[in-house]
Amino acid sequence: MNINEAIKMGDTIAIFDIGVLVQHGTPQNILSNPANEFVSDFIGHDRVVKKLTLFQVSDIASNSPCIVRENELANIGQKMQDEKALVSILVNGAGVPCGLIAAQDLEAANGASPERLKEIALSKRGAFVDGTELLTDALSQMLEWGTEYLGVMRGNEIGGVLSMADIRGCASHKEGES
Repeated sequence: MNINEAIKMGDTIAIFDIGVLVQHGTPQNILSNPANEFVSDFIGHDRVVKKLTLFQVSDIASNSPCIVRENELANIGQKMQDEKALVSILVNGAGVPCGLIAAQDLEAANGASPERLKEIALSKRGAFVDGTELLTDALSQMLEWGTEYLGVMRGNEIGGVLSMADIRGCASHKEGES
């Protein structure tokens, strides 16, 4: 078994160097706090990315998305401000998510028409991920769609929002920290 398989499958991992136990702990602890240079080299320089394989999107996504309907785009800025949201999920007349628009999109579009705001939101029509997906998959999707946010789906329902900041926080979080 290699380290990648051990991280995915193991509840605890023991790392030995020439028959001597160097570190023992959960995959998250070992990835967050390698005991020494040997362990760090053994688990690889991409250990922060590997850590993202330990979490599902729903583990860290927010549960209260700002939803905006197509006929509410003229007031989206106020709605986002009222809800203290950095992103809104656009839903069509049937209530199906069809795009998202971030606060920085609104700033860049300064005073744009509702039609233009809809175009901006629809340009991120694929920026949605199922809550059961791994954070590595979500990160890949964010990069593919050029967005800092993904709408999170729980089945056919909108379940929340995942941000790049959420992923960064999870990647830098050390086990045992609150």
